[in-house]
Amino acid sequence: MGLDNIKNTVEQNLDKVKEAVEHGLDKAKEAINDKAGKDIVSDEHVAKVEDAVNGKIDEVSQKLGDK
Repeated sequence: MGLDNIKNTVEQNLDKVKEAVEHGLDKAKEAINDKAGKDIVSDEHVAKVEDAVNGKIDEVSQKLGDK
Protein backbone atom coordinates (compact mmCIF):
# COMPACT_ATOMS: atom_id res chain seq x y z
CA MET A 1 0.00 0.00 0.00
CA GLY A 2 1.58 3.22 -1.13
CA LEU A 3 1.59 6.54 0.63
CA ASP A 4 -1.12 7.91 -1.68
CA ASN A 5 -3.40 5.01 -0.80
CA ILE A 6 -2.85 5.62 2.89
CA LYS A 7 -3.64 9.32 2.47
CA ASN A 8 -6.83 8.51 0.57
CA THR A 9 -7.92 6.05 3.25
CA VAL A 10 -7.27 8.58 6.01
CA GLU A 11 -9.17 11.30 4.16
CA GLN A 12 -12.15 8.98 3.65
CA ASN A 13 -12.11 8.19 7.35
CA LEU A 14 -11.94 11.89 8.20
CA ASP A 15 -15.12 12.39 6.16
CA LYS A 16 -16.74 9.63 8.21
CA VAL A 17 -15.61 11.41 11.38
CA LYS A 18 -17.28 14.62 10.18
CA GLU A 19 -20.53 12.74 9.58
CA ALA A 20 -20.33 11.08 12.98
CA VAL A 21 -19.70 14.42 14.69
CA GLU A 22 -22.69 16.01 12.97
CA HIS A 23 -24.92 13.09 13.93
CA GLY A 24 -23.64 13.07 17.51
CA LEU A 25 -24.14 16.80 17.95
CA ASP A 26 -27.69 16.60 16.65
CA LYS A 27 -28.47 13.76 19.06
CA ALA A 28 -26.84 15.65 21.95
CA LYS A 29 -28.87 18.76 21.15
CA GLU A 30 -32.07 16.75 21.15
CA ALA A 31 -31.19 15.00 24.41
CA ILE A 32 -30.29 18.23 26.21
CA ASN A 33 -33.36 20.07 24.98
CA ASP A 34 -35.63 17.14 25.84
CA LYS A 35 -34.14 16.85 29.32
CA ALA A 36 -34.49 20.59 29.91
CA GLY A 37 -38.00 20.68 28.50
CA LYS A 38 -37.11 23.67 26.36
CA ASP A 39 -34.63 24.74 23.72
CA ILE A 40 -31.35 25.30 25.52
CA VAL A 41 -29.09 24.29 22.63
CA SER A 42 -29.88 25.99 19.33
CA ASP A 43 -28.95 25.13 15.77
CA GLU A 44 -26.49 28.03 15.93
CA HIS A 45 -24.70 26.40 18.89
CA VAL A 46 -24.44 23.15 16.98
CA ALA A 47 -23.20 24.92 13.86
CA LYS A 48 -20.42 26.65 15.81
CA VAL A 49 -19.16 23.36 17.21
CA GLU A 50 -19.43 21.65 13.81
CA ASP A 51 -17.44 24.47 12.23
CA ALA A 52 -14.71 24.18 14.87
CA VAL A 53 -14.44 20.40 14.53
CA ASN A 54 -14.59 20.48 10.74
CA GLY A 55 -11.90 23.16 10.72
CA LYS A 56 -9.58 20.91 12.70
CA ILE A 57 -10.34 17.96 10.44
CA ASP A 58 -9.63 20.11 7.39
CA GLU A 59 -6.28 21.11 8.92
CA VAL A 60 -5.35 17.45 9.22
CA SER A 61 -6.38 16.84 5.60
CA GLN A 62 -4.28 19.78 4.43
CA LYS A 63 -1.26 18.52 6.38
CA LEU A 64 -1.62 15.15 4.71
CA GLY A 65 -1.72 16.86 1.32
CA ASP A 66 1.49 18.73 2.11
CA LYS A 67 3.44 15.53 2.75
